[in-house]
Amino acid sequence: MTTMQSLAELALKMHESVDLTDERDLRRFVGFTPVGENLVGIRRRATKLMKEDLLEIGPKGIVQPRHDPFGLYVILGGTPHHTRHLFGYWHINDVDEVLITIGGQSPDDEATRILMMRYPRPGERDMFAWYCERCVTLLYCYVYETGTHGFQGFWRAEDEAVRTFNSDPKLRTCPTCGAEHPLGYRYMANKNTPAEEAARALF
Repeated sequence: MTTMQSLAELALKMHESVDLTDERDLRRFVGFTPVGENLVGIRRRATKLMKEDLLEIGPKGIVQPRHDPFGLYVILGGTPHHTRHLFGYWHINDVDEVLITIGGQSPDDEATRILMMRYPRPGERDMFAWYCERCVTLLYCYVYETGTHGFQGFWRAEDEAVRTFNSDPKLRTCPTCGAEHPLGYRYMANKNTPAEEAARALF
């Protein structure tokens, strides 16, 4: 069995068996769970949302990467990436992320996305960044040394990054073109203020 087959079979098994309405599964996989030398997360969303939710920033600016939305995709370390309406910032990390997405039979059926990456090593970082949506100028970036301080501090770092970005209108205003960025928001809805959660629909 090839590694690709192993990953695909694992994804299919988890898609069929993991129920994120079960509180135990929700606690284990709604964020990221250390599994041996790796971190594993599971996302469940409508199939129609999974098809076009991934954005990246590259040499041509903000793009929707060309790939089969249902299958295997790798986000290379160092690539700013954003999942629309799921987390309100651009995530950049030093570790490659492997995404395996399995869609439902109809657009409204739930799709499952499994995210896997190796555990960060000392000195490797997670970054929470905001770029101007009009001209892609970097507005603000918060750096957390995950490999040094441990993944258990990731969500506290996310909270600090969002709070800092939202607290200063100057950070949300592009110094190049003057465009104002919507408020940032956290992945976990219950951690956001009403205004932050409302921004989920915008970005």
